[in-house]
Order: sequence, then structure tokens, then C-alpha cells
Amino acid sequence: MIRNQERYDQLYDEMEIQINEFVEKCPGIRYNDLRRMLSMANGTMSRKLSNLEQKGKIRKVKDGGKTRYYPIEINFPEIMMISALRQKTTRDILEKFSSNNSISFQKLVSLIDKSPSTLSAHLKRLQESGILKKSSSHNFTLASKEKLEKLLHSYKNSFIDGKLQYPQVV
Repeated sequence: MIRNQERYDQLYDEMEIQINEFVEKCPGIRYNDLRRMLSMANGTMSRKLSNLEQKGKIRKVKDGGKTRYYPIEINFPEIMMISALRQKTTRDILEKFSSNNSISFQKLVSLIDKSPSTLSAHLKRLQESGILKKSSSHNFTLASKEKLEKLLHSYKNSFIDGKLQYPQVV
């Protein structure tokens, strides 16, 4: 009986390690994506995530009705950037700043295949997140190009569109 309990405890710990590794490699991963990638039952996933939160290893952040999980080491400004990068339209907007330091709203409308109202909503969110700044000439600029490029480089494999393709965790 004790051996079975020890094996159960070991498997349970291994599940937490696996979840934690996934969250570290894919910060901002959503609950259902994590559950699907690890093929875990809903109740098990929920308990394991709660345990990891209580142990101070991960952080749960509600973002516009979506719950995302981040390693505890990632600070709030970076969480806001990663959350924005998880959205394709937002990422498309930010990519336009790789070759331009300052872009007007009209120029962005011509570069991004979205309606002006949709673009405006994304730009507002980026401003509120501290990722973009709006100048007195009504142009948009990145608040921290270096930080954005660092995050894109660090987690680029987890920003793949379409069917989620997270890095393999061994």
C-alpha cells in the first residue's frame, strides 16, 4: 500500500514539473491549451495549477476573459507585452515597428488589413499596456523596442499562429 502511495505521489509531482516546464517555455499559455497539450483531465489540471500557484512557481492572470499562466519570474509589464503578442493582429501591428520608429494611424490602416475601428481598439490596448506611446503629432512609437525584441526572441516558438504548436517539453 505504501509503495502505491509513493508511486502516486511521484507521478503527481512529475505532472506538476511538466506543467511548470510548459508554462516556462510558453508564458501566457491558456488553461485549455495547456490541458490539451499535456492530455490531462480537467480536475487534475485544475488542482496541479492551484498547487503551483500556492507554491509560488506560476502566476494566473485574467486577461479580457481569458486566463493565462506565467512563470512567477515574469514581471507585470512583460506579462502585458506577452499577452498582447499572443494576438495575431496585435503582433502584426507591432511587427510594423521593426522597420519604422514612428507610424501614423493612417499609415497603420494602410499596412494592416483590418478596419480602422478594429485597429483603433488594438492600438488603445497597446497604449494602455504601455507598449505603444502616442506622440503629440498623433504618431505611435514603441515604448521599449529592446524589451519587445527580447521577448519576441525569447518566446518566438510559442507565438506560432494557427493550430497551437508549443515547443516539446521532455
